[in-house]
Amino acid sequence: MAHKRSKAVFAAAAGIGFNSRRCFPASSLHSIAIHAVDGRGKDCGVSAAPMKGDYNFSALGIAVESRWEGKTKFISGPSYATAIAAGAAASFLEFARCNLKLDDPTDQEWLCSADGIREVLRLMSTEIDGYNCIAPSEFFSSGSTIKSICDIIMMMVRKGRLQRSRNVH
Repeated sequence: MAHKRSKAVFAAAAGIGFNSRRCFPASSLHSIAIHAVDGRGKDCGVSAAPMKGDYNFSALGIAVESRWEGKTKFISGPSYATAIAAGAAASFLEFARCNLKLDDPTDQEWLCSADGIREVLRLMSTEIDGYNCIAPSEFFSSGSTIKSICDIIMMMVRKGRLQRSRNVH
């Protein structure tokens, strides 16, 4: 239902070990599957195996520091990585909202859709061991200016617009 409303759905790419497949809803074409990796972008055996020919987005999901009942705990799993990835995407969208002038409402809608968010995450990721590790610093590096980042985003939006126009005809 969310894909019909052009909304992105994030789902934990859960599985049992490296040789497993993604479970639903992460296996759906309308979801953005997120795998869990450690701080170096390495798989630790808690996510499904990366799928050839698909985006295999991953985020920190191993030994994530948390507080529970006043105590520090370290939690692991793709569901924690999914929350971190969704937060990174939301921060990106907020940056775009504050710094871009998108005159066409369909551009804003596309940017928030699963296809748009996949492109956003692709821009913010680096490949490690078959996973596209989400690292916002890859995109928002210290040498970047707001203008240069906005130019890249606008290039991505124009590419998305072109792809949408081809799908209509």
